[in-house]
Amino acid sequence: MTQKNQKVLVRGADGSERELILLRISGRTAYVCPEGKLRQAVDDPELWVGFPVRDVRLPTGEPVAAN
Repeated sequence: MTQKNQKVLVRGADGSERELILLRISGRTAYVCPEGKLRQAVDDPELWVGFPVRDVRLPTGEPVAAN
């Protein structure tokens, strides 16, 4: 199980990867935000972006675990 608010690599629809902050995992969706928006995102879920868990991995290359 992954900790919340840790850096992860997220693969976008175009195949590129970005380093973002993992806020939470709900089912098969991982919610992330840019590091610079973390303080705002904690209080404003409108800043969260959901990605399929299969497109999110730890910087070590391991997949994040779905709950």
